[in-house]
Amino acid sequence: MTGCELAAVPVRTGSRCPEPCAAMMRSRSSQRLGEPGALSSLRHRHEREDESVIAGAGGSVAIRDAGTVLRPGDAAWSAARPVGHCLGNPSGAEATYLVVGTRSMADVVHCPDFGLTLTITDRRRRIFRHAEGRILAVAEG
Repeated sequence: MTGCELAAVPVRTGSRCPEPCAAMMRSRSSQRLGEPGALSSLRHRHEREDESVIAGAGGSVAIRDAGTVLRPGDAAWSAARPVGHCLGNPSGAEATYLVVGTRSMADVVHCPDFGLTLTITDRRRRIFRHAEGRILAVAEG
């Protein structure tokens, strides 16, 4: 069996979302939720991608929409259900986590709290739209 060292996984910080949404996630990285109350992302749901999360060391990780709290070593799976989710840090300590996803080449991601839709094409191009269809931003890479 092959293992995975969290320290070997590349860390990405910040967010590709347009402002003001990006400001809500400045202190997060792809592996940790810094201060208490930090969020991993906007609450969102995928049309195609499946994700699972494993809670690492430190504080607890909450899956916001399901009301699930994960302690170090716990795991959960979203399975592309039409339920919005994001990770939050309800504890007083830094919380680490690992998300493993199918990384679909194309996906549509809905952020219902902000009326935002993200269309991902060929895993590189991201088009952010407001609920009425107006393009807010296009990101490459």
